[in-house]
Amino acid sequence: MENFVIQGVITLYKIFFLRDIESDNDSEEEELIELYAEKLLNSEKNVPSRIKYFIEHTVLNSTPKEFQSHFRITQEAFEWLYGLISPHLQTSRSSGRQTIDAQKQILSVLWILATPDSYRSIASRFDVGKSSLFACFVRVIKALNKIAPKMIVWPTEDEAIRIEQGFSCFAGIRGVIGAIDGTFVPIKAPKENAEVYINRKCFYGITLQGICDDKMKFTDCFTGYPSSVSDVRIFKNSDIYTQFINNSNITLKKIILLLGIKLTRIKNGVYHLI
Repeated sequence: MENFVIQGVITLYKIFFLRDIESDNDSEEEELIELYAEKLLNSEKNVPSRIKYFIEHTVLNSTPKEFQSHFRITQEAFEWLYGLISPHLQTSRSSGRQTIDAQKQILSVLWILATPDSYRSIASRFDVGKSSLFACFVRVIKALNKIAPKMIVWPTEDEAIRIEQGFSCFAGIRGVIGAIDGTFVPIKAPKENAEVYINRKCFYGITLQGICDDKMKFTDCFTGYPSSVSDVRIFKNSDIYTQFINNSNITLKKIILLLGIKLTRIKNGVYHLI
């Protein structure tokens, strides 16, 4: 079979390249072409060495503690998340390579978010290419953004009363419905005005402001400001601050505290600790 292929390569070469050229070295040229064709036939495809069946052999056999240490969520939470966003991760294609399995997409992206590992090592671990892993990351993050407004919501009046009771039980402080703080999200130096993104810890970043209830569930998130901007200024430019100012119902018409670092007055009877 290989001889037929080699002979075919030689014939095509003669038809397209040698038909108008007179040469006394036909046998030498044919020998070179034959050697080249054999090299093409015998050369193996350069496939990167990757870990095979990591999910099947390792992840699915992990203990609950091991799973949570790797992915920072419980197995039950993963199953819930999988059922929620997997429909957004699959695309039907009539031809070409099919989309990576939704389970692998979510697990690989959770590994990115939960560990400092590089794209190269994570791609090798989950047996995907680096470009495919990046595509999975974008796809999963978009799916999470779609469901975020339904998951991160400010408590209703009844929920706020329950949260206040929870804080009072374990902290001994009444009138608290949230704990607020900010964290720096590292970024690469922007091309413009990079200096304003340098924070007190001497790296480039943006600030994420988060508010959690007594069960450590996020009830509000706000981000986008350079991390050199003060926490108070970020809070006063956040959506939740505007709601505090314009909507008296959000405060339950009594003193509501957001536990933070420094006391700042928002309006009559309402204070913000940041």
